[in-house]
Amino acid sequence: MNDPGHSPPPPDLETEVAGLRARLAEAEDALRAIRMGEVDALVGDVGGNSQLFVLQSADVESNRFHGEILSKVNDAVIAFDLEGHITYLNLAAESQYGVTASKVLGCHLESVCEIRWETPESEIEANRAMEQDGWWQGENLHVRKDGTVLHVESSATRFSDPDGTPAGYLHVVRDISQRREAETALRDSEARYRALFNSIDEGFCIIRMIFDRGGNPVDYLFLHVSPSFEAQTGLKDVVGKTMKGIYPGHEAFWFQTYGKVARDGVPVRFQHEAAELDRCFDVYASRFGEPADHEVAIIFNDITFRMVA
Repeated sequence: MNDPGHSPPPPDLETEVAGLRARLAEAEDALRAIRMGEVDALVGDVGGNSQLFVLQSADVESNRFHGEILSKVNDAVIAFDLEGHITYLNLAAESQYGVTASKVLGCHLESVCEIRWETPESEIEANRAMEQDGWWQGENLHVRKDGTVLHVESSATRFSDPDGTPAGYLHVVRDISQRREAETALRDSEARYRALFNSIDEGFCIIRMIFDRGGNPVDYLFLHVSPSFEAQTGLKDVVGKTMKGIYPGHEAFWFQTYGKVARDGVPVRFQHEAAELDRCFDVYASRFGEPADHEVAIIFNDITFRMVA
């Protein structure tokens, strides 16, 4: 018997952590099943406090989970009936769409967001998949009531009553707006880089240094060259080739100088003759990318005419 004069010992911390991990793993398994289309149906009872959901797949018991677990996952989860009236949404959905469950439960989905499609064809394909397969996954746009446009990745599953009658839909929605913005910014920066790359008169190339087993720079591989590279050097079709493969007698100075830049990361500017090319160059070289890549970006001008003059 417990001593009434003493409080029971606190639960073991490791036991609590293990229990929490198990519950989170259960939620992740459920969401994975929804996203992968492995779930045949979902029956929801959102009228009581338990908010128990049963995923009806090959093993019903293995797909059972509580709404309180769904409320703690990061993805927005929304369920609605065949007429589009909301029957469930979790805390992530409230945050993502700027609404509260108490105000939108029973309301039409349009009270939360407007669904837009990037092309008419993508909407047709999504509707076809839901009609034929009862499941769809893809990207579209959700417009919040305050006008904020969200780029989202959605997984939609049709669910049924226990007797098999279609009852509604479950959507798991992930906001990928920041990822889309980053992709757009990257494309823009690449376009600007490419425009500059193609327009400059100076020669430009990116090389990867090659070191021997002793760590000495012995060659370099051409990775990228600008359109003006050929005019500045007289070299053609060099991408994918090594300098020694083109000119075996190329001076060690170039390998040593670029190798030091690749290793130390300190940019250098210099003028030097390339005897085998019968030219003299004004060069600026700097490390490109991560140190382990051993890559060097080089901007240069053929200044042979100056030296002759």
